[in-house]
Amino acid sequence: MYRYPFTPFPNSWFRVAFSDGVRAGRTTAAEFLGRKILLLRDGGAVRALGATCPHLGADLSGSPLVGGQLECPFHGWRFDSRGACAQIPYCERIPKNAQLPTWPVREVNGMIFVFHHADQSPPHFEPPDLPELRTGEWSRPHRLRWRIRMHVQEIIENAVDLGHFAHVHAYRDYPRNPALTVDGHRFRVSIESERRVLGIVSDTSVEITYHGMGCAVARIRSKHVELTAILTPTPIDDHYLDVGLWIFFKKSGNPFLDLLTSVIVPRDIRADFANDIPIWERKAYLQRPLLCAGDGPIMKIRHWAKQFYSDSGSDSDSEIARTPAEPGRSQDQNQIFFGLLDSALRARAGLCGRPDFVDTVQAALSIVSYSAGLT
Repeated sequence: MYRYPFTPFPNSWFRVAFSDGVRAGRTTAAEFLGRKILLLRDGGAVRALGATCPHLGADLSGSPLVGGQLECPFHGWRFDSRGACAQIPYCERIPKNAQLPTWPVREVNGMIFVFHHADQSPPHFEPPDLPELRTGEWSRPHRLRWRIRMHVQEIIENAVDLGHFAHVHAYRDYPRNPALTVDGHRFRVSIESERRVLGIVSDTSVEITYHGMGCAVARIRSKHVELTAILTPTPIDDHYLDVGLWIFFKKSGNPFLDLLTSVIVPRDIRADFANDIPIWERKAYLQRPLLCAGDGPIMKIRHWAKQFYSDSGSDSDSEIARTPAEPGRSQDQNQIFFGLLDSALRARAGLCGRPDFVDTVQAALSIVSYSAGLT
């Protein structure tokens, strides 16, 4: 059962692939928001297309590129790099709507991001580009990846959940001097604490910046190591995220220390991150959590996140979580309330001479009752 009161697919940029995995001359399939999409290079630029032929539903992944066009294995329809049907081998007239879905794409930091918006609106911000990581001062990325049963908002709230840092992770005490800055589609949280790095406990500063719901950049500085990590949680269906974590460390000039860092730090971060996973996968999402003063600005981040959900609600075919009874009012009281509302609307319908209105009211009440968990 779906566990959350909002769509699993917020409006944002999400990483769907890595640059070295999308090569010219062929397509690359990716899981994205409950569907399969295809990525292909067109003159160096990456395009994202739907993987289902609009003709009779054939799967286009693995189909050959013929003259730069994607050929359907079922009937030979061909689609260009922008998704438009360019040729039907047995028909000269191409149907007006013969078009594959497309999405905006950006390629930054060795990753390929696709923009999703439930209302088909264009991107209103960009994924972050970190050109400093392409200099010789930083290591090549160490790649970590998980498939986790959770909503992307859980992993975002985790960044400001100050109370869990020392209890779950490699921090020796609770964060000091926390600071939160919210700026449109971004928020930044910074903390100071003591953390074990390379087996040594030292003062550590952490700064995490979220750019929308699908990309965070963390900068971690301790006595011996300076790290930059790029976290990319991507919803692949109604229940699971594909979580990627790229770790870069700044070269120290000491080859032995750099070798030690390249082996130990990714291993320790993998183990530390994994401590959260069983908690995330089993926890409930409480819309009104019982918080205390030391928990961090969790509700502020929930307010920030609202901008990434369309008023139209979920655009998926998933089961929608039932809304619990309003706090302070039992299900019996809810049933009484809906019964009185039903009677009042029936009386009004009778006075207006519109008995057919009663059927409409009954249907609406049935939907509301189901959403409230009363049936």
